[in-house]
Parts: sequence; structure tokens; C-alpha cells
Amino acid sequence: MGSRLTGYVPRAAIGLILVVLAAEATAFADTLSEGVFHIEYAERDAAVARESLGILEETAAELDERLPLGEDPVRVVIAATSQEFRQYTVHFNDVRVSGVAESAHGLIVMKSPRLLPPDADYVGILRHEFIHILLHRNVAVDNMPRWLNEGTAMIVSKERRLTNSLHVARMYVQGRLLTYAQLNQAMSGSGRAGVLSDAYAQSLSMTRFLIERLGEDGFWDLLHALDTMTFREALETKASWTPQQFIEAWQRSLWAIALASALMSGFTLFQVMAILAVIGYLRKRRQARKLLRRWDDEERDFPRPHAWEDPDAAYVWEYDEDDA
Repeated sequence: MGSRLTGYVPRAAIGLILVVLAAEATAFADTLSEGVFHIEYAERDAAVARESLGILEETAAELDERLPLGEDPVRVVIAATSQEFRQYTVHFNDVRVSGVAESAHGLIVMKSPRLLPPDADYVGILRHEFIHILLHRNVAVDNMPRWLNEGTAMIVSKERRLTNSLHVARMYVQGRLLTYAQLNQAMSGSGRAGVLSDAYAQSLSMTRFLIERLGEDGFWDLLHALDTMTFREALETKASWTPQQFIEAWQRSLWAIALASALMSGFTLFQVMAILAVIGYLRKRRQARKLLRRWDDEERDFPRPHAWEDPDAAYVWEYDEDDA
């Protein structure tokens, strides 16, 4: 879920609260330490702790070239009960949240796999939260939009959740795509569970599209450009897009995703034709809106009478031949 525990409490205060809670909640827990990693767990989760250490070490080695770990400690708390885990997720309304990270403090809190559904991707979720810490240590995340931070963590972690393109395809066809402002607000975790799922799916799709446009090396160049640039400046420099142009290009790409998802899902010919009709309507509506905006711009630029002219008089080209 990343370092996005935001709300009415300042981020610095939230980070301090998390660290204090972790110390209190796990004062009598066992600890497994190796290098910079310190994993705190209940006795019955000893095997999970050993597995988690291996996951973190493997991920750190895999990403060392692009996201070196550094020497600062990484602390992982494996919550043995839902009540313990909820101490760290009071700002999230979605009960399906399985892991959180306070990246600035190198802290990850995970639900024990015993508390997760059978199909949960514990490995992917732990990698996801760890990657938030690595991003914080290597990229100017304050210049990084929330959707891009989460999208990057989802892709690099290779987690299984929200990888179904059909989710975004449905959002597109049903007109449920989130605006830029709605997307960032939803990523704070303060919205409804369904909206949060939509936000994660859309963030993943937008990040994938950006990687496809720039290539993997170009994508990482853009992220590291955030050290000295705003996201707008980095996007314009590295991708020759304004944020609005990027959003519009991403949205144009969704019709193909919607069609492919429909075909792979075994839709009938009639259903596919219906989807194409909706897509066609949405595209025409966007084109019509652009045309209206252009007309408005042209009207604003239309020449007005000079001060010495009668503002009510017709221009020369408005006279009919009969008026001569």
C-alpha cells in the first residue's frame, strides 16, 4: 500500500505514530535479523519470518542496480492478529489492505499469511511494500505522483493483484475512469473500497502505458529526473508530453484493451459490437468537446471594434448587396 497513510494527521506525525506502535505492539515478539533487515513476529510465524527475510534479500539483490538498498535498516512487523494490523491502517477504509509501509522510517507492517485469503499474494505484497522503501531511498518521491509511485511498485514487484486488464476495460466502457484529482485522492485510502480498487487498477494501467512509451531504461530515466524536476517537467523532457497529453494518449489506447479483453472473456459477437458502439460514442463525444473548446477559443480571439467605432455597427463584410 506504500507510504500513503495520509489524512488529517501530518505525514511526519503518522510516521512517528507507526514507529511507536510497532515498538509497543511487538515488544515481546521474536526478532530475526540479518544485515539491515529486522523482522519481528509472533512465535507461530517463525517460518513466515524466515521466508520474508529471503524474499527481501532476493529482491534487494535483484534491484540493486536501479534501486540500491543502502545501509539504513529495514524493519518488518508481521502482525499476528487483525486487531494488531488495524493499529497501522486506521486511515484505510478497505479491509482488504494486507500490507503498509512508512518508507521514510524503513518500516513495513504485514498481515500474517494466516490472516489472508487463500489466493492472496503474500510474496508480491511484501515486495511491493519493500519497493516503496527503495523508491524513497533512490527517487525524489515528493515529486512523484501517488499513482506513479503505486504503479511502479506494482509492476516492479510483479504481484498478481489487479493485473487483470478487464478491470480497466470495464471502467473505460462504463465511463468510470477517475480524473487526475480523483485518482490522487483515492490513492490516499480514504475513499470507498471499490474506488480504491479502481484507483490501483488505473494507476497500474497508466504506469504500464508510460513504460511502453519510454521503454524500461527511459522510464527509469524519467523517475531519476524527478531529483531536479517536477513530474510535469520530467514528462515533457523525457516523453514530449504534457500531463494532459499523456492522459489523453492513455485513454485512446484503452479501446484496444477493452476489445481484446472482451474477446478473451468469451463475449458474443453482439456483446463485442455493443462495446465497440459504446467506445465509438465515447470517442466522438471527446472529439465534439475538443471542437467546442476550439470554437470557444476562436470566438475569444475574434476581432472586436476599435474604440472609435460604433460597437453596434456591422462590419463591412456583414452588409448584403441589397444594402448598397
